[in-house]
Amino acid sequence: MSANESQRLERVLESAVVVSWADLMRGAQAGLVHPEYGFAAGGTLDDLKFWSSITRGHWLLAVEYWASPSKFHSTVSTLRMDTNRMH
Repeated sequence: MSANESQRLERVLESAVVVSWADLMRGAQAGLVHPEYGFAAGGTLDDLKFWSSITRGHWLLAVEYWASPSKFHSTVSTLRMDTNRMH
């Protein structure tokens, strides 16, 4: 992935966090969101996770996405949002 493509991805992820802030923070005014992502051999996005924290040192997995199946998950294009922690 080129530096320009990496910057575009970072901006898209930043925009996703801004749009989803209320859901990620469960109504809290302040907190942190940390994205993690990985790429497939061909350079395409393969997995994406968003972690959120409203309490220092306590991170919760908010969103997880896989574009490719693996031995741990067989479904392609799975988007999971942990709604249990969003209340």
